[in-house]
Amino acid sequence: MKKYGEIFGVKKLVIFDIDGTLIDTIDFHARIYQNVLFEIIKKKPSLQKIKHCFGRTDYETAKQVLKLCHFAGDEKLLHKIINLRRKRSTQYNRKINMRHVLPGIRSLLDKLKRDGKILVAISGNNKKSATAIMRNTKLLPFFSEKVFADQLYRGRAITKRHYLLLEAFHRLQKKGHQLSRNSMIVVGDAPNDAAAAQKLKIDTVLVSTGSHSYATLKAQKPTFLVKTLK
Repeated sequence: MKKYGEIFGVKKLVIFDIDGTLIDTIDFHARIYQNVLFEIIKKKPSLQKIKHCFGRTDYETAKQVLKLCHFAGDEKLLHKIINLRRKRSTQYNRKINMRHVLPGIRSLLDKLKRDGKILVAISGNNKKSATAIMRNTKLLPFFSEKVFADQLYRGRAITKRHYLLLEAFHRLQKKGHQLSRNSMIVVGDAPNDAAAAQKLKIDTVLVSTGSHSYATLKAQKPTFLVKTLK
Protein backbone atom coordinates (compact mmCIF):
# COMPACT_ATOMS: atom_id res chain seq x y z
CA MET A 1 0.00 0.00 0.00
CA LYS A 2 1.58 3.28 -1.16
CA LYS A 3 0.56 5.43 1.83
CA TYR A 4 1.17 2.74 4.46
CA GLY A 5 3.76 4.68 6.46
CA GLU A 6 1.86 7.95 6.32
CA ILE A 7 -1.41 6.36 7.44
CA PHE A 8 -0.40 3.65 9.89
CA GLY A 9 3.18 4.48 10.87
CA VAL A 10 2.69 5.91 14.38
CA LYS A 11 -0.63 4.21 15.17
CA LYS A 12 -0.84 1.46 17.78
CA LEU A 13 -4.47 0.45 17.23
CA VAL A 14 -6.18 -0.04 13.85
CA ILE A 15 -9.94 -0.60 13.88
CA PHE A 16 -11.44 -2.08 10.71
CA ASP A 17 -15.02 -2.13 9.54
CA ILE A 18 -15.75 -5.52 7.96
CA ASP A 19 -18.33 -5.33 5.17
CA GLY A 20 -17.12 -3.41 2.12
CA THR A 21 -13.77 -2.67 3.77
CA LEU A 22 -12.27 -6.12 4.33
CA ILE A 23 -14.75 -8.34 2.53
CA ASP A 24 -16.90 -7.82 -0.58
CA THR A 25 -20.30 -8.53 1.02
CA ILE A 26 -22.30 -5.42 0.12
CA ASP A 27 -24.34 -7.01 -2.70
CA PHE A 28 -24.89 -10.07 -0.53
CA HIS A 29 -26.40 -8.06 2.33
CA ALA A 30 -28.42 -5.81 0.00
CA ARG A 31 -30.09 -8.77 -1.72
CA ILE A 32 -31.01 -10.31 1.62
CA TYR A 33 -32.62 -7.03 2.70
CA GLN A 34 -34.46 -6.77 -0.60
CA ASN A 35 -35.87 -10.30 -0.25
CA VAL A 36 -36.83 -9.81 3.40
CA LEU A 37 -38.66 -6.55 2.65
CA PHE A 38 -40.62 -8.15 -0.16
CA GLU A 39 -41.47 -11.16 2.00
CA ILE A 40 -42.80 -9.04 4.89
CA ILE A 41 -44.22 -5.84 3.36
CA LYS A 42 -44.26 -6.59 -0.39
CA LYS A 43 -41.91 -3.67 -1.10
CA LYS A 44 -38.73 -4.03 -3.15
CA PRO A 45 -36.48 -0.92 -3.20
CA SER A 46 -33.52 -1.01 -5.55
CA LEU A 47 -30.27 -2.62 -4.42
CA GLN A 48 -28.46 0.70 -4.82
CA LYS A 49 -30.88 2.51 -2.51
CA ILE A 50 -30.52 -0.25 0.08
CA LYS A 51 -26.72 -0.12 -0.13
CA HIS A 52 -26.73 3.58 0.69
CA CYS A 53 -28.33 2.67 4.05
CA PHE A 54 -25.33 0.56 5.05
CA GLY A 55 -22.42 1.59 7.29
CA ARG A 56 -24.63 1.71 10.40
CA THR A 57 -25.61 -0.78 13.10
CA ASP A 58 -28.30 -3.37 12.31
CA TYR A 59 -30.89 -1.25 14.09
CA GLU A 60 -30.02 2.02 12.34
CA THR A 61 -29.71 0.34 8.93
CA ALA A 62 -33.13 -1.26 9.27
CA LYS A 63 -34.64 2.11 10.22
CA GLN A 64 -33.19 3.70 7.09
CA VAL A 65 -34.33 0.85 4.86
CA LEU A 66 -37.89 1.09 6.22
CA LYS A 67 -37.86 4.82 5.49
CA LEU A 68 -37.30 3.92 1.84
CA CYS A 69 -40.53 1.94 2.01
CA HIS A 70 -42.44 4.69 3.86
CA PHE A 71 -42.81 2.59 7.02
CA ALA A 72 -40.78 4.80 9.38
CA GLY A 73 -41.64 4.69 13.09
CA ASP A 74 -43.09 1.17 13.26
CA GLU A 75 -40.92 -0.45 15.97
CA LYS A 76 -42.68 -3.81 15.82
CA LEU A 77 -42.12 -4.03 12.07
CA LEU A 78 -38.55 -2.80 12.50
CA HIS A 79 -37.64 -5.67 14.82
CA LYS A 80 -39.41 -8.17 12.60
CA ILE A 81 -37.26 -7.02 9.66
CA ILE A 82 -34.08 -7.19 11.76
CA ASN A 83 -34.78 -10.68 13.07
CA LEU A 84 -35.67 -12.16 9.68
CA ARG A 85 -32.68 -10.51 8.02
CA ARG A 86 -30.38 -12.02 10.67
CA LYS A 87 -31.94 -15.44 10.12
CA ARG A 88 -31.50 -15.21 6.35
CA SER A 89 -27.91 -13.97 6.74
CA THR A 90 -27.03 -16.94 8.92
CA GLN A 91 -28.47 -19.31 6.31
CA TYR A 92 -26.45 -17.80 3.45
CA ASN A 93 -23.14 -17.08 5.20
CA ARG A 94 -21.63 -20.25 3.76
CA LYS A 95 -21.61 -18.58 0.33
CA ILE A 96 -19.00 -16.09 1.53
CA ASN A 97 -15.46 -17.45 1.28
CA MET A 98 -11.82 -16.40 0.74
CA ARG A 99 -12.57 -15.23 -2.80
CA HIS A 100 -14.62 -12.39 -1.31
CA VAL A 101 -11.70 -10.87 0.59
CA LEU A 102 -10.95 -7.54 -1.10
CA PRO A 103 -7.64 -7.04 -2.97
CA GLY A 104 -4.63 -6.31 -0.78
CA ILE A 105 -6.39 -6.96 2.52
CA ARG A 106 -4.58 -10.10 3.56
CA SER A 107 -1.12 -8.66 2.84
CA LEU A 108 -2.04 -5.40 4.64
CA LEU A 109 -3.20 -7.27 7.74
CA ASP A 110 -0.04 -9.39 7.66
CA LYS A 111 2.15 -6.27 7.57
CA LEU A 112 0.21 -4.51 10.33
CA LYS A 113 0.58 -7.57 12.56
CA ARG A 114 4.31 -7.84 11.82
CA ASP A 115 4.66 -4.17 12.77
CA GLY A 116 3.09 -4.87 16.16
CA LYS A 117 -0.24 -3.11 15.60
CA ILE A 118 -3.31 -4.11 17.59
CA LEU A 119 -6.09 -4.99 15.15
CA VAL A 120 -9.79 -4.80 15.97
CA ALA A 121 -12.76 -5.63 13.72
CA ILE A 122 -16.15 -3.98 14.19
CA SER A 123 -19.48 -4.59 12.52
CA GLY A 124 -23.01 -3.28 12.75
CA ASN A 125 -24.15 -6.84 12.09
CA ASN A 126 -24.78 -9.45 14.76
CA LYS A 127 -21.97 -11.55 16.21
CA LYS A 128 -23.10 -14.91 14.83
CA SER A 129 -23.35 -13.69 11.24
CA ALA A 130 -20.23 -11.52 11.19
CA THR A 131 -18.07 -14.12 12.94
CA ALA A 132 -19.13 -16.81 10.48
CA ILE A 133 -18.19 -14.60 7.52
CA MET A 134 -14.79 -13.78 9.03
CA ARG A 135 -14.17 -17.45 9.79
CA ASN A 136 -15.10 -18.49 6.23
CA THR A 137 -12.69 -15.89 4.80
CA LYS A 138 -9.86 -16.88 7.21
CA LEU A 139 -9.60 -13.32 8.59
CA LEU A 140 -10.68 -14.04 12.16
CA PRO A 141 -7.17 -14.85 13.56
CA PHE A 142 -5.80 -11.41 12.59
CA PHE A 143 -7.93 -9.56 15.15
CA SER A 144 -7.36 -9.24 18.90
CA GLU A 145 -10.93 -8.04 19.46
CA LYS A 146 -14.17 -8.24 17.52
CA VAL A 147 -17.07 -5.93 18.41
CA PHE A 148 -20.59 -6.48 17.08
CA ALA A 149 -23.79 -4.48 17.38
CA ASP A 150 -25.77 -7.14 19.25
CA GLN A 151 -23.22 -7.17 22.08
CA LEU A 152 -23.69 -5.04 25.15
CA TYR A 153 -22.23 -1.58 25.75
CA ARG A 154 -22.79 -0.41 29.33
CA GLY A 155 -25.78 -2.71 29.68
CA ARG A 156 -27.51 -2.03 26.37
CA ALA A 157 -27.33 -3.21 22.80
CA ILE A 158 -25.11 -1.08 20.58
CA THR A 159 -27.32 1.09 18.35
CA LYS A 160 -24.92 3.91 17.44
CA ARG A 161 -21.79 3.40 15.36
CA HIS A 162 -19.42 5.25 17.70
CA TYR A 163 -20.43 2.94 20.56
CA LEU A 164 -18.67 0.14 18.68
CA LEU A 165 -15.45 2.16 18.82
CA LEU A 166 -15.89 2.95 22.51
CA GLU A 167 -16.52 -0.70 23.30
CA ALA A 168 -13.29 -1.70 21.52
CA PHE A 169 -11.34 1.00 23.35
CA HIS A 170 -12.72 -0.03 26.76
CA ARG A 171 -11.99 -3.72 26.21
CA LEU A 172 -8.37 -3.02 25.32
CA GLN A 173 -7.97 -0.71 28.30
CA LYS A 174 -9.19 -3.50 30.58
CA LYS A 175 -6.48 -5.74 29.11
CA GLY A 176 -3.87 -3.19 30.14
CA HIS A 177 -3.18 -1.50 26.80
CA GLN A 178 -2.12 2.12 27.17
CA LEU A 179 -3.90 3.89 24.31
CA SER A 180 -4.78 7.46 23.48
CA ARG A 181 -7.16 8.50 20.75
CA ASN A 182 -4.18 9.89 18.82
CA SER A 183 -2.75 6.37 18.69
CA MET A 184 -5.87 4.96 17.00
CA ILE A 185 -7.18 4.98 13.44
CA VAL A 186 -10.46 3.70 11.98
CA VAL A 187 -10.66 2.15 8.50
CA GLY A 188 -14.06 1.98 6.81
CA ASP A 189 -15.98 2.30 3.56
CA ALA A 190 -18.91 4.52 4.55
CA PRO A 191 -19.45 8.13 5.61
CA ASN A 192 -20.83 6.88 8.94
CA ASP A 193 -17.51 5.14 9.67
CA ALA A 194 -15.77 8.50 9.48
CA ALA A 195 -18.56 10.32 11.32
CA ALA A 196 -18.35 7.88 14.25
CA ALA A 197 -14.58 8.29 14.49
CA GLN A 198 -14.77 12.07 14.10
CA LYS A 199 -17.28 12.21 16.96
CA LEU A 200 -14.56 10.71 19.16
CA LYS A 201 -11.74 12.74 17.56
CA ILE A 202 -10.08 9.65 16.04
CA ASP A 203 -8.31 9.66 12.65
CA THR A 204 -10.02 7.88 9.77
CA VAL A 205 -9.25 6.16 6.49
CA LEU A 206 -12.13 5.79 4.06
CA VAL A 207 -11.79 3.40 1.12
CA SER A 208 -14.14 3.40 -1.87
CA THR A 209 -14.52 -0.39 -2.12
CA GLY A 210 -18.03 -0.43 -0.65
CA SER A 211 -21.32 1.07 -1.77
CA HIS A 212 -20.36 4.77 -1.57
CA SER A 213 -18.64 6.77 -4.29
CA TYR A 214 -15.25 8.42 -3.88
CA ALA A 215 -16.93 11.84 -4.08
CA THR A 216 -19.45 10.94 -1.35
CA LEU A 217 -16.66 9.74 0.93
CA LYS A 218 -14.57 12.84 0.21
CA ALA A 219 -17.45 15.06 1.35
CA GLN A 220 -17.18 13.49 4.82
CA LYS A 221 -13.61 14.89 5.08
CA PRO A 222 -11.81 11.81 6.42
CA THR A 223 -8.17 12.09 7.50
CA PHE A 224 -7.22 9.88 4.55
CA LEU A 225 -9.15 8.79 1.48
CA VAL A 226 -8.02 5.94 -0.78
CA LYS A 227 -9.54 3.99 -3.64
CA THR A 228 -8.19 0.65 -2.44
CA LEU A 229 -6.21 -0.82 0.43
CA LYS A 230 -4.08 -2.79 -2.02
